[in-house]
Amino acid sequence: CWGFPCQLGEGLHWNSFDNCLYWVDIRRHRIHQFDPQSQAHQYRTFEESVCWVVHSAKGQMVAGFASGIYCVDFVTGSRTAIAKPPEPSSNRLNDASVDPSGCLWFGTMDDSEQQPTGKLYRMASMSQRPQVVDDGYVVSNGPVVTPDGRTMFHNSSSERTVYRFKLDSHGMPITKEPFAIFDD
Repeated sequence: CWGFPCQLGEGLHWNSFDNCLYWVDIRRHRIHQFDPQSQAHQYRTFEESVCWVVHSAKGQMVAGFASGIYCVDFVTGSRTAIAKPPEPSSNRLNDASVDPSGCLWFGTMDDSEQQPTGKLYRMASMSQRPQVVDDGYVVSNGPVVTPDGRTMFHNSSSERTVYRFKLDSHGMPITKEPFAIFDD
């Protein structure tokens, strides 16, 4: 067991390009990296909240910050802006994944966890603008697309519900239904 203190650690992500595990500490503004081969742990601290980290199909680190989505060089800490979703100032990004075709899926949430102002977004490429595909979330969490690209699962944490979306041949949602509802 390893001890990596975090105030709000989330979003474990395995990067097969460097065989390292990544995650964020949203409250401490950090991206963490752990190399299981060498047992080395390091982190990079930024000036604002880091809400998620993923890697593109080409191995490039992409992170969701309070101010938007950036390509990140973990070694130097430099960032290049990719997109800024049009969100209320009370919202922040929360959780993301890259699907088998390379599309980025991410959600937003009300930072006070009170209002249903969060959305689910999809970016077909890093050069395109984020597209809203669903809304009405207090806390949007855990988007993941199945390996065949036909189904996506996404959580509404405040509703304690996992939704299943059927996707069309272009990867866009065509239906949404509750998949699992958790009791208290």
